[in-house]
Amino acid sequence: MNTDSTTTGKNISASIEDDPNTGLPTAVRLIESNSGTINYQDFTFAQLNAAGVHTLVLQGSNGDDTFKIDPNITRQGPITNLVINTGRRE
Repeated sequence: MNTDSTTTGKNISASIEDDPNTGLPTAVRLIESNSGTINYQDFTFAQLNAAGVHTLVLQGSNGDDTFKIDPNITRQGPITNLVINTGRRE
């Protein structure tokens, strides 16, 4: 996620998505929302593995952000490390 200098708080979440046919975990879904917009992106385990991604970095804004991380993010799939940058500097 990109650096965000806004001061309006955001909700940022990371979760595991299951295949609707098999019920097995297949992707990581990232969601960023505020009072007016919702943005999300899915990354399949195959995409993450092919790119050699093992660390998930979540970037907050300069506002009061809320981070929600599914504990299975580091238990299922290729993600083994989690970094949260709150963006706030006081």
